[in-house]
Amino acid sequence: MSAVSATDAWAAGYYTKSTGVAEPLILHWNGTAWKKVTTPAPSGGRYNSLYGVSAVSATDAWAAGY
Repeated sequence: MSAVSATDAWAAGYYTKSTGVAEPLILHWNGTAWKKVTTPAPSGGRYNSLYGVSAVSATDAWAAGY
């Protein structure tokens, strides 16, 4: 999780679908609620997981994983 301010925070991770395939997950906090952000995942991958995020501004955040 990384926060730029009390109204701008990012969380990155993953969830596992019922098929056993891991999908990346990014959430954004706007000061009121969390919102799921559309996250691309490579096709054919079974373990598309994010393990860290770093936000440097309201429009510049990076997530890492495999």
